[in-house]
Amino acid sequence: MVEAVLGMLPSVLESGETEQMTAVIDSVVDMDGCSIMVAASDGTAFEGSLDTVEDSDAVAALHIDLMQNTGNAMSANGLGRLESLVLCSDEATMKFYTSAEDFTVISHQNEAEIDSIAVKPSKSAPARLKRALQGLVSLPGVSKSMVLTAEGETVLSIGFEDAGDLASGLADMINDVIKSFCEDTKFGNLHACVINTDKAIYQIMCLGSKHYLVSELGTKVPEFVWRRDIPAEASFVLASV
Repeated sequence: MVEAVLGMLPSVLESGETEQMTAVIDSVVDMDGCSIMVAASDGTAFEGSLDTVEDSDAVAALHIDLMQNTGNAMSANGLGRLESLVLCSDEATMKFYTSAEDFTVISHQNEAEIDSIAVKPSKSAPARLKRALQGLVSLPGVSKSMVLTAEGETVLSIGFEDAGDLASGLADMINDVIKSFCEDTKFGNLHACVINTDKAIYQIMCLGSKHYLVSELGTKVPEFVWRRDIPAEASFVLASV
């Protein structure tokens, strides 16, 4: 549905006729626990509304800083140009898709698309952590992985160059941009996010409250890898930090 709305934007803006787009958005609303909105670059709703969130207007307004600051952080760290962002709490998923027309299509559903990590951490073991990360990068399409602290210190990295600087930049982005957005919009406690750029897909998972797990995937990797496979392997990482 999101892809359909994105595809309609150029013709809608040219003709000013929104009936077909409205029909698609209404069909999403008819699905239980789902809603969709097209937000403009001034932080207002162009079409539709996120009826499944507490404050749709707040999401429209605050998504500007979320997308700009996330995009700036990814670019500054050499990770590519931001194309879309998926946020996942324990009970909901919110997706943001940028368009060439300077609009953002935002969807929300009352269901977590990315599995949670249900393993409690045990005593740290460096050798075990290295094996856990090696297990992650052996998954189809996963090329790099890193564990960092919430303060931005690298614990262990496989494949990432300049891991120290990258860990610091990503921790700032997660703490100051993404988690702040989740708090300000009452989205819920972030447990994972997926950032799509023109270079790769980056998945970030919260390992308790003190660590993050970052994985780099190819742009053509099937969604089940970051929805199911990585969270399953991440349980071994969490048990080792």
